[in-house]
Amino acid sequence: MKTSAATAALGPAAPTRSLDATAVASFTGPRDRARSSDARARQRHLVRALARHVRSDTATGVRLALADYALFLLGLALAAFATHPALRIAGALLAGLKLCGFSVLGHDAAHNMLTRSRPLNKLIAVAVFTPCLFNYRLWLHAHHALHHTWTNGAPPDIHKPFTLQQYRALPAWRRLCVRASRSPSLIAQSLYFIYDRLTRVTIFSRVYPAVVRRQAVPFTLLTLAYLGGTAALLAWRRHFEWAETLIDVFLVMVLPLLVFHALTSIVLFLQHTHPRIPWFAPDDPVEQAYGQEELVAHVPLPRWLGNLMHYSLEHPVHHIVPTIPCYHAREAQAELNLLIGPRAVVLKPTLGNIRSVFRRCKLYDYETHRWRDFDGRYTSGSLARSVREPITTPRRPA
Repeated sequence: MKTSAATAALGPAAPTRSLDATAVASFTGPRDRARSSDARARQRHLVRALARHVRSDTATGVRLALADYALFLLGLALAAFATHPALRIAGALLAGLKLCGFSVLGHDAAHNMLTRSRPLNKLIAVAVFTPCLFNYRLWLHAHHALHHTWTNGAPPDIHKPFTLQQYRALPAWRRLCVRASRSPSLIAQSLYFIYDRLTRVTIFSRVYPAVVRRQAVPFTLLTLAYLGGTAALLAWRRHFEWAETLIDVFLVMVLPLLVFHALTSIVLFLQHTHPRIPWFAPDDPVEQAYGQEELVAHVPLPRWLGNLMHYSLEHPVHHIVPTIPCYHAREAQAELNLLIGPRAVVLKPTLGNIRSVFRRCKLYDYETHRWRDFDGRYTSGSLARSVREPITTPRRPA
């Protein structure tokens, strides 16, 4: 793959760990070439300013993975072996929370940035994605080849908004799925995420190229082996008493996944949905005017909560330099916000603000670039652009 201009902009002062071709998908490909010269120049300046945060540390990455795995196994042990029902439910909730952590660490490892070792990164990614029911190979294609290259663009993506006409043309059951995907309900989000992920990055893979589907087969078999082996162990432990086995299966396997799917779906929704964030139809000229930093929302959580979630909502900076690991994301995002000023889309994480985003961002008009509700009423101003403001060289804050 040809080296992008953004990568070259790092120059001789590049960090100790170079930006490899896979990890810089957001800088390359048709999407990057289609941007205006101003947008490309702005991104090169941002990459140069933020490159110092690309510092993978193997000890930190391994420590985070081992800590999350220990807490995940503790949660499963409580769910399976605790005698008090409250402790069993608490264990299942803990396991579900750690599955959320797994998805973030697997994301970093799949970007080859959690540690400095490529083989170790792949091992960690597969080890943490499998309990999440994520197929490693399908995830790579969905995330690197589609999501980063065409952020908020034409290819299929989770929480991509429908138009009013598309929504009204859907059968009743699909309209119900769309409503679930735009609802703040944890149950609705969990069920929607299960449906969307199962059809894209878990076991089924009809939407991807044949070569990707072939390469994904071993990881599909690994996922099925994990599910079947866990269920068999629970049945064997209960001497195949099916009533008790079903309770164990629910607490050890189903409830953690429901928690994980609900929280992850809401996080992904908030990352790319906001009344100030546009989406694009194929060959939309408006897309040329936007840089990656304007297509992602920053939700600044308190440090303790951000640390618990591995700073997954410090997300805009990841779309500028995808090889900044999660444990450096907070300081990198703070610097990015200073560099781009009012162009930063920041959502203060209050219940009212989050509900407002869900209420206003139901459907999208790709012609006028305005958000709508399910009745067709516009809920935002036009996000269309034809001319960008003059570019200024961002300066690193003191």
